Amino acid sequence: MLKKIKGFFRGKFFAPIMFFVSFLYFGLFRVLMIPSGDDYFWGGEQGAYLIRHMFYGPQAIYGGSSNGRYFGNTLEIFTMHSLPLAAFSYGLFWTLLLWAMWRLAGKSITALLLSLAFAFTLQGAFINNVLAWNAGFVNYVPPMALVLSYLIIVDYGQKKVLPWLFALLTLVLGYSAGLFTEALTLGQICLAVLVILYFNKRTKLYHITYLLGTIVSAIVMFSHPGYHGKSTYRGTTFDPKVIWSWFSNVTHFWLITFNVVLLAAILLAILTLVLKSGFSRVKKNHFIHHFSSVFVLLCSSECNFANHPQE
Repeated sequence: MLKKIKGFFRGKFFAPIMFFVSFLYFGLFRVLMIPSGDDYFWGGEQGAYLIRHMFYGPQAIYGGSSNGRYFGNTLEIFTMHSLPLAAFSYGLFWTLLLWAMWRLAGKSITALLLSLAFAFTLQGAFINNVLAWNAGFVNYVPPMALVLSYLIIVDYGQKKVLPWLFALLTLVLGYSAGLFTEALTLGQICLAVLVILYFNKRTKLYHITYLLGTIVSAIVMFSHPGYHGKSTYRGTTFDPKVIWSWFSNVTHFWLITFNVVLLAAILLAILTLVLKSGFSRVKKNHFIHHFSSVFVLLCSSECNFANHPQE
């Protein structure tokens, strides 16, 4: 009996069943979820006005909602007017994200269970933003799922020669993922460049088309007039005092404070991989030295902000 149970978990049908359950779970979650905040803005008259005017409107009325997040804004409006579409989108993109994590982690049973548990290991504030809020979900989960899908193609391309259609696919992926949030629009350009630098002379056409897609999406997004006028919602500065103020009072919490356990786990995982690698003793000692410095810096930084959050 025990062997049959183990065989089921290791069988080829277990992973598809689990991802099908994931699709159903997140779809049902969206059906039962109560919209809040910006959901009513985008689902109401303001959203209808913006989609008719390419998401551009008077700053006094629309503020930061006048932006170049064309796909994110459109998906938010459509899902607020159609519950079946909202449920399907939740199930599809959450499951795609978890599936991509599983594939990139090696497709083991452990990777499967950890991937499926990912959404529930996030800090409460992140769960509120990407799981329990439709406006947060549409801007953060779909583009990350698309970016990880590209990394799967890159990984798959190292094992076999891919047909030219993958060049078209990565072009679409790069363009699509860049029209959700500004940070990811720029981040995926960096990713595309790093992939090309990594492969160097082994760079493939689908690497180049992905970079092209990311650049075109950035041009489309940042050519939006909402970024070029005086804004009541966003701004830029080179003043070190203002930058530090924003980091210490806002950004730091989202990057470090809410993720201390996760960051520590990632650092320890990297340390374990290096120690088990075939690196020379000298390289390992150098890494341990730098690792210790980063770990101490992380801990001291968190302690300092915990004791003096407004300084």
